[in-house]
Amino acid sequence: FQRDREEFIDRVLAARGSRPPGAAIRAVVVGLPNVGKSTLINFLIGRRSARVGAAPGVTRGVQMVNVRDDFLIIDTPGIISPRVARGEEGALLAILGCLQESFFQPEDSALGLLASILPRYPAILKEYYDLPVMESDPLKFCEEVARRRGFLRKRGLLDTDRVFNLILQDFSTGRISGITLELPD
Repeated sequence: FQRDREEFIDRVLAARGSRPPGAAIRAVVVGLPNVGKSTLINFLIGRRSARVGAAPGVTRGVQMVNVRDDFLIIDTPGIISPRVARGEEGALLAILGCLQESFFQPEDSALGLLASILPRYPAILKEYYDLPVMESDPLKFCEEVARRRGFLRKRGLLDTDRVFNLILQDFSTGRISGITLELPD
């Protein structure tokens, strides 16, 4: 990979054109939370320098990373408009793991996700969650997963809150594969 990294960086620098001697190219990596900005930077520099994690908000501030003497990358926290975070787009971003939990209700997001994918992918979900019976109602599906996994509260009540978080995490991390939220026209 080292040769590929060096070739990529050389192409970026060549595309930039002439610059004063000793002046480094500065590039900024900007995007939604939890989409791999820091992972990309770590790949480019060939070592783990930028902090990464499986949740949005790991990068708290601007980080400057020297790739080489002539190339500097600036890592930024994920950005998202509060208007988008609260709207319909925000519901999709929550499902994809791009929003912190303070922006959404896991129950609403998980049930919304299941309402969308249960009719189209029942076999995938039945197999992944190892369910003997396939429920088509999102809430009943969550209750069945809670029963199957032994997610119980006091007095033997089903802990569907744990299931809501489990489903969102399984989907956003790609553990459940073969499912798409959008279909082509």
